[in-house]
Amino acid sequence: MSAAPDPTGSATEAAETIATPILIVGGGPVGMVLAMNLAALGVASLIVNSDPRPRWHPKGSTHNSRTMEHYRRLGLAEAIRRLGLPQDYPTDVGYFTRFTGWEIARLAMPSEGEKRRAVRAAQAADQVPEPILRCNQMYVERLLYEHLRSLVPVDCRFGWSCVDWQDHGDRVTAIIEEASSGRRAAIACAYLVGCDGGQSATRRKLGIRYSGEGPGGSEAYLDGPMVATHLRVPQFYRAVAAPRCWQYRAVNREVHTNTVALDGAGEFIFNSRLRSTDEKPDSAQIVRRFLASVGTPLEVEVIGHSTWIAGRALVAERFGLGRVLLAGDATHLFTPAGGFGMNTGIDDVANLGWKLAAMVQGWGGAGLLDTYESERRPIALRNTKAARRLGVSVSEVPIGAAIGCAIPRRRAGWASASAKCRSAPRSKRIPRRAAPRAAKPALIWRISSRNSIRSACSWARATTTLRSSRRMEAKRRPTIPMSIARARAPAAGRRISGSAMACRCSIGSAAASPCSI
Repeated sequence: MSAAPDPTGSATEAAETIATPILIVGGGPVGMVLAMNLAALGVASLIVNSDPRPRWHPKGSTHNSRTMEHYRRLGLAEAIRRLGLPQDYPTDVGYFTRFTGWEIARLAMPSEGEKRRAVRAAQAADQVPEPILRCNQMYVERLLYEHLRSLVPVDCRFGWSCVDWQDHGDRVTAIIEEASSGRRAAIACAYLVGCDGGQSATRRKLGIRYSGEGPGGSEAYLDGPMVATHLRVPQFYRAVAAPRCWQYRAVNREVHTNTVALDGAGEFIFNSRLRSTDEKPDSAQIVRRFLASVGTPLEVEVIGHSTWIAGRALVAERFGLGRVLLAGDATHLFTPAGGFGMNTGIDDVANLGWKLAAMVQGWGGAGLLDTYESERRPIALRNTKAARRLGVSVSEVPIGAAIGCAIPRRRAGWASASAKCRSAPRSKRIPRRAAPRAAKPALIWRISSRNSIRSACSWARATTTLRSSRRMEAKRRPTIPMSIARARAPAAGRRISGSAMACRCSIGSAAASPCSI
């Protein structure tokens, strides 16, 4: 960080001098929504972002009900709900050994169209006018950016960065610079808000540190360095006959991965583990992981990669000092499990926006801005811990060496499969008897454990806990938390129906959040 600009000499260094009530550093969804909140309250702002446009790479895909209510207040909810997946695309989360192999469990969740019809049919006193939306953040950011540029009170400067600032006690001065030309401008503002992400230069200059927990140091999935890869796979839905999912989770002896549908037409974000923080994403290796998840050869186009760290639960010790405040990832870093990160940031600036407007317009008391930290930091602590617990619950699930083993039709085959699982307790070994003479079965778990988080993840024990569905039905053991029903595999392009559909997960609505990304 360069030396603080001299307010008397800034004009000689900069091509122009601009006065604005609020300077926002960082043009992600949090910074853009803050500018929109201020504009809605009649307060002008200037927002800078180092990239010339929002980055076109998949990120989180969950916009919770509260975030959607904020979008609704800004007049954007209807437009946002038309983005991403088709209206009739289900938002199920499916658990597979491979996407063309065994389906182990499924959390059935409605499509956007079904949710909207339910809202229209709801009672007038219904408390959820804006249900959760599954739409990747990159689509929403593009819409926010286009809307932001249309707002008169917002001076939108993407392709610019804040190179320095100084808090003078009664005002803040800053220098911003355009990346393409090197042109500079001096800014005089009442407040500066750093929405500049986990590596926030604003937070670092304030001397504010993160505190909390980091990765656990294991090699488990969601505990350490990860890579999110944007893929285009045009033939995916032709190759995978299982009913469509929003998330496809694969666990087998080769890989543990998560694939999230983006547009319902063949684009996905594929999350997999890296060995270390020094490892660079290797497109060929990642394609091999993806094909090991699918279970059949496919043509795969790699569009881009983004690395991130799972297992973190970090919160800034302060949410600002003096006239410089922080929001979004500059104040909290999440493990992206449960869809907490961006949603917490959007709620941050819903809280901060009206308080800044009150101070600028003269109707806010001297201690009003102090309530931003006292109200929002406890939420950040709660949410980062919750997200990390969800990630840990996935990482801790043991994966048996025999997961994904085919179930043979002959007695000899059953004996061979059982021999592979001898490390399991005797009561959990595969029974040595002939399977029914039928087409290759699809296995789906019915999960009824009270602990929905553990239940949603416990499917990874599949091949070490196989039991005959007939035997379990005959003995009628309702206290056993997991039972396996066997159904015929569907013909290509057809949905599973009848008794197979009845074997979907039944752990309750609380399971939706643990499976969000």
